[in-house]
Amino acid sequence: MKNVVFFLAFLLLISLFGCNRSKRSHNFTFKIKKGLYVEVYNVGLLGDLKSKYLTDSTTFRKYIGTFDDQRIGYSFDFTGDSIYVRKLNTEFGNEKKVVEVRVFNINELRKKRHFE
Repeated sequence: MKNVVFFLAFLLLISLFGCNRSKRSHNFTFKIKKGLYVEVYNVGLLGDLKSKYLTDSTTFRKYIGTFDDQRIGYSFDFTGDSIYVRKLNTEFGNEKKVVEVRVFNINELRKKRHFE
């Protein structure tokens, strides 16, 4: 019986504080270019991690990644219809190192109408 109660309590905690994109977990949204935004959501039980999504608010939402404010971050650069998303890792001495680069074509994202 104790195991059942513990399991139900655990499910309740996950549903209340788990990884979701609800209004409750929405942290903020910022504009990166005319018509393009990044939405930031608190995730995890402690809210120490955040997830970013690239969106135009009407036709697509693309998951960018999860980060913490101290070590991991993302930068966004544009060339034509492409957006370059760079994942940055802060090394010792506050030096930022690019650890991953992803390229998305904005027109393709809009055509696919994909929401993550």
